[in-house]
Amino acid sequence: FGEFSSASEPVANPEADVSGMQLVLHHGPSAEVPVIEPMAEGKMKIRWLLPEGAKSTTVKLRRVGSQNWYLCGGAAIPEPATETVAVGLEEGIEYEATTAFLINGRWCSESEVSRPACIGAKKLPGIPEAPKEPRLIVLSEQSGQMRVKWQPVTLVPALIGCTVRMRRVGARTWQYVHPTTWTLVPKDEGFVPSPATEVNVVGIPPGVRYEAMIAFRNKLGQGPFSAASEVACIGKPVPNPMRCTYCYNDYDLQHAEYNRDPEHFWCPVCRFRHMDPFNAVAEPYGMLLCHIVVRPNIAFSLDLPDLKAWRKEDQSIWMRMTRVNSDTCAQIWPKRLRFEANGSEVFLIKEPEEGHVRRDVPMNISAGLKPGINTISISIEDDYPAGFVMSLVRTQAMTAQQIAAATPQCNEDAAKDRVMSLLRDTWATPVDNEEEEEITCVISNKLKLRCPLSFERVEIPVRGEQCMHLQCFGLAAYLESNMKMRAMNNRWTCPVCSCVLRPQDLRIDCYVEKVLSETPSHVDEVLIMQDGSYRIIEEAPADPQAAAAQREKAEREAREAAKAAAAAEAEGEVTEMYQTIADGDERKRKAQLQPTVQKTLTKRQRLRRE
Repeated sequence: FGEFSSASEPVANPEADVSGMQLVLHHGPSAEVPVIEPMAEGKMKIRWLLPEGAKSTTVKLRRVGSQNWYLCGGAAIPEPATETVAVGLEEGIEYEATTAFLINGRWCSESEVSRPACIGAKKLPGIPEAPKEPRLIVLSEQSGQMRVKWQPVTLVPALIGCTVRMRRVGARTWQYVHPTTWTLVPKDEGFVPSPATEVNVVGIPPGVRYEAMIAFRNKLGQGPFSAASEVACIGKPVPNPMRCTYCYNDYDLQHAEYNRDPEHFWCPVCRFRHMDPFNAVAEPYGMLLCHIVVRPNIAFSLDLPDLKAWRKEDQSIWMRMTRVNSDTCAQIWPKRLRFEANGSEVFLIKEPEEGHVRRDVPMNISAGLKPGINTISISIEDDYPAGFVMSLVRTQAMTAQQIAAATPQCNEDAAKDRVMSLLRDTWATPVDNEEEEEITCVISNKLKLRCPLSFERVEIPVRGEQCMHLQCFGLAAYLESNMKMRAMNNRWTCPVCSCVLRPQDLRIDCYVEKVLSETPSHVDEVLIMQDGSYRIIEEAPADPQAAAAQREKAEREAREAAKAAAAAEAEGEVTEMYQTIADGDERKRKAQLQPTVQKTLTKRQRLRRE
């Protein structure tokens, strides 16, 4: 041999002198240990050195910590191959390999285990995460069987089972699949052991829609449940009709519950049509969609070929939502809702902060739509999404003047008859009621001519068709006040009796309109007489005896007030003197404004006065 070279650098250094040698860290296979190299898409390459005389090689692979080995390729690998690719591996899991060689017709012992390798980031031990939603498949309509199928995942520690639960669509409680009988039970009786990836549930009634959820379990515990599966039904769903008391059509409630009075049921279509009179639904084809929510994620296509023409006519498209189990037309959003159109967010409903009240109003989605096909995606977060119903409506903006012009009139004769019917109990109540404990509730025959909203003299008097009071209010003031009210769900309340009073329920009272036209502008009140005539309160004759009694009573109270004031002044209590005088003046004013129709007293009340 010749002389040795100069010493190499202590580590691999690309800038080392080329005249010397370099020390390279070796990671390749040796005759004893193979090497694993991770690849993409669940693949790993295993390399080894082929000993002299070796005819074939077996390569085994396993998860770190497992006792079971798997033969790569399913057979021995003939020479001169020195590498192979293992497929179907899971990301985040460490694998290790070993090799054995066929030499001189005999298999030698297995090599040492290779260093572990992992595809992607290594998974840490923990409770399983929420799995992907399962599939629900109808197997047999005669036997009432459904199959719940899911895709297993790799866990650290390993998966040991899966808990399966099902419920009827719209139900608030879940039922669990029994691990041995495969029936639905009210409580969790155990899990389906691995490596099962499906279970056939028996005893499912036909005509009822079901949904399913699953949760994985390992040695550390059970993880959260998945999202609900797609809905499945054995046979055709059984309808759940209810008669609408407004349009008198049968509406299929499907899975939704309605436990209120059926006599007051309005179908969601009618409720959406009357929700916002200032944005009236364009008839006859303004209801573009009405859908009872089944799943929290909704996706569909909406074809709007005439959108440009609608915009020119000042028409818009709104999304409205409410609860099925309600007897009002109020707009109600779930806790959280996200609306996307054509891949872009149109609006987002957020849950109100603690201590705050959210003001729910319909949302105008016209700006996020385009002519032609629109892809709509809606995601809902709520404790009970199946209790909501949503709609997309095409609306026409309406002003207060337009609504006022469409308000129907009640002619003078019919209006007069209605006023007489309202006051019938007043005229029928006897003045001397001998029943000791009986109390008769009647309304006053005093008609106020000033609006309780604007405090001005009424121009167009209106009253609700079902209202049971004599008082009217101004049509313009009522519509304007509701238009300016930002809290939409607080609109359309009668200012007199506080009942729900929408524009279609208003009626112009032509009898009161005649009274207004025939009385001077300074008159604020009139008395309706039993024959249908009226009398201005200012011109009503007063009873001389009653007036004398009132004057005598007022003078007596004044003398008593003067004596009390003198005593208080002597003791230094000056403040009480002004209060007593003020109280006396107030009693005088009330005595002068006594109405002609006195309140009916019981026998006990008359005895007490005597």
